[in-house]
Amino acid sequence: MRVPNLLGLGLGLLLLSTGCDGDEKISSDDESPEGSGDDGGGSGEDGDGGECSSDTECGTGRICEGDTCVDGDRNNSTDEAASLLFGDSSDPDSFITGSINPVGDIDYYAIEADGGEFIRVATYTDEEDETKDTVVSIIQDNGKLVTYANGHAAGGGVTDADSLVYAYLPDAGTYYVVVQDDATWFEEGEESAGRDYTYELLLSEWTANTGETDAFDDPRAGIEISSAYSWSGRGALLETEGDVDYIALSLGISGYDLAIDGNYDLSGSDADPRVRLIDANTGEVYGDKRQNGLAGRFWFPEMPSGDYIIEVSDADGGGGSAHWMFVHTLAVEHDDNYIWEVESNDESGLANAVTHDPLTTDSGGEYSVARIEGLADFEGDEDWFELTSDYEDGRLVVCLNSTWYGATTAPTIEVYDSEGNLLAEEAGDADSAAYPTAAMSNIEAPTGTYHLRVLHPEGAGGQAGDWYRALVFVASFEVTDYACP
Repeated sequence: MRVPNLLGLGLGLLLLSTGCDGDEKISSDDESPEGSGDDGGGSGEDGDGGECSSDTECGTGRICEGDTCVDGDRNNSTDEAASLLFGDSSDPDSFITGSINPVGDIDYYAIEADGGEFIRVATYTDEEDETKDTVVSIIQDNGKLVTYANGHAAGGGVTDADSLVYAYLPDAGTYYVVVQDDATWFEEGEESAGRDYTYELLLSEWTANTGETDAFDDPRAGIEISSAYSWSGRGALLETEGDVDYIALSLGISGYDLAIDGNYDLSGSDADPRVRLIDANTGEVYGDKRQNGLAGRFWFPEMPSGDYIIEVSDADGGGGSAHWMFVHTLAVEHDDNYIWEVESNDESGLANAVTHDPLTTDSGGEYSVARIEGLADFEGDEDWFELTSDYEDGRLVVCLNSTWYGATTAPTIEVYDSEGNLLAEEAGDADSAAYPTAAMSNIEAPTGTYHLRVLHPEGAGGQAGDWYRALVFVASFEVTDYACP
């Protein structure tokens, strides 16, 4: 996300945590878990030393070199990779203990796959120590990346686990799980390490997947959401060209926002994920998102309870043994910082007056932000908003998103002065992988009243998926960077 040269604007990442049944809990930003820092870790005892004849005599994070214990471990390359077996979170013996020591340490673990397995890999660190933040990646035996995660596979921090990776292993053979400090992975920041930088590692097979044969009226996988703040992940493999998979979604709560996300990284997949949300009874399409997960998540505000179908396919109609993806669903409370437009506001004289929140940049620059949401209530609907500038040298920025969240409308935005003169306009981009849907920046807006018009394209209106979200900035300076909602 981008900010107006200024500061973040309250669209924080959701924080996730694992559960034991394939679903995961989350918490709000103010409950953010520790374990994400990179300001250096403790090292336990100082210095080397201690006579030894084997590694087992040296303790965690140390090995026996010659006859002396020194910092380090043995699994520093694929040739030295430790064996990693499939396990279960209910079995303490399924967890392997590793350590990041010394600085720059990278640990390798080998998986022997039969081929055709969906898997999950999790690391757990000391939640009380924010310097311990692992990145977990999965690579093929030729070194090519399958996927990685720094936190949850769909992005964001994780509460009881440090990182969660979901992947599909199409071929039989050896794959490697690689664990390292986040600063080592990203090659920036201060790398953490030490004898007390330990982690627990768990590999498990992920059996919650779509399968063949399936159809819209006979999905092979299902998700039930009976409470908010719980992730549910389902794997999908598009085995042949044009293959479409279906997941039944039973939403037992009403009025919550529904997110349908995917893996943040799909380096080892040939799929271009496309996800549609459809009413199971009427066939009404509520949303359509291309590159789900790779280019943001599908988002539906204040979703009514009911039965839905999540349709999963390749955006280009492709398929094959490596066309895999994951779908992660989540219900959360609606963000009340965004104010819904109120009908009837179909002309400038009926424009909704927006509420501006005054803010200041770190360097003292004054600006304000308004957060609005709207819906194409009927075909031909348009929404008008009235805003003010209190700055003699004011600059106006408008940033709107709809299709990027999978919504079914791509509105055009227009800005008018108090005399009704059109100052700027931008047509919405219907491609759901485009971010943002429409945006305009640094429109000259000296002290006075202005109107914003949101005009929906032909055919849009009357469906629950015809919604949008926008930020409107009024700044006392020329804006060089800004956030979209």
